[in-house]
Amino acid sequence: MNKRILIISMIILTFSLLHPVQVKKREVRDFRNFEKGTFNGTGLTDNGELFISLKSSVIAGPDKEYYLGAAISKKGDIYLGTGHNASVFRIEKNGKITEMFKAQEPDIYAVLYGSDKFIYAGSSPRGKLFRITDAMKSKEFFNPDEKYIWDIKEDKSGNIICAVGGSGGVYKINKNGNSKKIFSGDTHIISLYISADNSIIAGSGGSGILYKISSQKNRVLYDTPFEEINGIYEDDEGNIWFSASKEVKKGKPSDSNKMISFTFPKGGQSTQEKSALYLRHPGGEVEKMWSSSDEHIYSVAPDRENGGVLIGTGNRGRIYRIKKDKSYSLVYEGESAQSYKILSGVDGFVTIYNNTSSIIKLSNFSDSKGSYTSDIFNLGIQSRAGRLYWDSNNGNTPAIALFARSGNTASPDQTWTEWSPPFTDNNNSNMNRSGFKYFQIKVNLNSVSGMASPGISGFRFFYIQKNLSPEIKRIRINLPAQPKKSANQKKPVTWKKNTLKISWRADDPNNDELKHSLFLKKYSGKQWVRFKEDITSSIAELNTELYEDGIYTLKIVTDDSLSNSPDTFRSDTMESRKFIIDSTAPVLSDFKKTGESVSFKVRDMTSVILKVQYSFSGEKWYPINPTDKINDSKSENFKLSKKFLKGKKLIFFKITDEYKNSKVFQKEL
Repeated sequence: MNKRILIISMIILTFSLLHPVQVKKREVRDFRNFEKGTFNGTGLTDNGELFISLKSSVIAGPDKEYYLGAAISKKGDIYLGTGHNASVFRIEKNGKITEMFKAQEPDIYAVLYGSDKFIYAGSSPRGKLFRITDAMKSKEFFNPDEKYIWDIKEDKSGNIICAVGGSGGVYKINKNGNSKKIFSGDTHIISLYISADNSIIAGSGGSGILYKISSQKNRVLYDTPFEEINGIYEDDEGNIWFSASKEVKKGKPSDSNKMISFTFPKGGQSTQEKSALYLRHPGGEVEKMWSSSDEHIYSVAPDRENGGVLIGTGNRGRIYRIKKDKSYSLVYEGESAQSYKILSGVDGFVTIYNNTSSIIKLSNFSDSKGSYTSDIFNLGIQSRAGRLYWDSNNGNTPAIALFARSGNTASPDQTWTEWSPPFTDNNNSNMNRSGFKYFQIKVNLNSVSGMASPGISGFRFFYIQKNLSPEIKRIRINLPAQPKKSANQKKPVTWKKNTLKISWRADDPNNDELKHSLFLKKYSGKQWVRFKEDITSSIAELNTELYEDGIYTLKIVTDDSLSNSPDTFRSDTMESRKFIIDSTAPVLSDFKKTGESVSFKVRDMTSVILKVQYSFSGEKWYPINPTDKINDSKSENFKLSKKFLKGKKLIFFKITDEYKNSKVFQKEL
């Protein structure tokens, strides 16, 4: 034999003797697996590459429970409308917070910073539009007698465009406060955008329809299968990006629901998706660019540098970048549940979050570091974790480090281990920890000067579960059921005589392959006889003709040696209840004829007499009951009146015991 082959064979043999066969692997590689984890300064491309994301910082906001409306001025001041005792706040770039207006209504969903440097705020319910100066003077600018003011925009002529809910529609208000209802549509119009030609693009809540409103004609641009259009943006090429969701999420947040939903069932259309982002081309074609079955889109903002948009979602507070080629990436995950509004600022983006309320600024450039924490890996039972591997886009450098921790509770607590020291070799990092059921991996990415931005496109680790013993749950021993003859069956139906059917259930915590051996002994005996060896099914038959009649016990020994080495396999044993083997037919004795009747006895050494029948031709059989009227013992007495035997010369008796052993006896009359 070739020496090299011999050495390899010895290595394989040694490994197989020292370790269980079933080495398992956990892997995180694609977007679907990665997105179950938590992102902190990291992002994820649609093809599953983890990268350092946009630099973020927290902007201090007012101590209010809900942030609902928001606008940003050219110099970067943020104007914020709040919920519950609604107010409008100004947050300056230096961090100064000023309450500019206090509304009598509970909520302010819409805020606009106008070209006239006035702040416009729409209150709800009992919707009113207020105009506020920088000097914090305010007045009622417009009262449409509607319940909600959902959105306000300014057209290119300086008119204020107001979307309302209640009777529904769109109003135009000139600089003098004169108003005109220019569109009547659904019960709620909840989103607006002023097009390049100064027409109005409006999204409804209730029917999920995208409208175009102009002085020439109002028309439908697209009818979605959703209930609301909640974000609209038109790019420089005339493409209209718009988001649609299954429920109107402009309602006020609540503790139980995160956000109160105004649900408007849409007849004739349905979708399993919760939200979708669409792109309508100038020619009228509409493409679905992104969708989700578990995330709602709350906001859409232009991403001009990348030729697409940013969308804010809930309920994991994520922001996605969507490009025109339909590629997408997760660029930020906040600590709050809903990315409620995204505003394009001077040097990045400002995101308004809810549940809990917060404000986050995202820069246009990447941060210097970020981390990702995986979902909890449940390995089923306590295990030994071995080597950890990952796929890096810039080799083994200090820019990438992975960490591991483990425990035996489903969520990390004080009983879990601390994070391990960093693993930096993507081809030779041994976690080498055992005795834990749950594992978690953390990835740290650090930008290194002069090198490509670090990232990984997947990681995996190998583990071996602690081998636990299989467990036999039950044993059943029965006569095989007699098959029924079907109407179209030509051959006679037969069943196995003198056979017991044995079935059992055995489970293995490791899901190892099991084999079983079956043993038999007389109940009063000492010696077990093996009659089945190393079978993998959980059903067997016992030929009772091989054993003398009597009371027996069955034993099953199950082990997992097919999946584990000789020094690690485990086994379990279970004995059955007592059962009877009876392969001998009953006998008829003491047959007597008298003037009035014939009588006889029937006996069986092992089991109860099941039935006795008589016949005069051997073809048609009639039942006969014992003298005590019930077959319930091993010995029974029978009597048959001679009036039933008149003119008969010969009689046949068929006797059957409870184990289906039967015999026919012939007697002369």
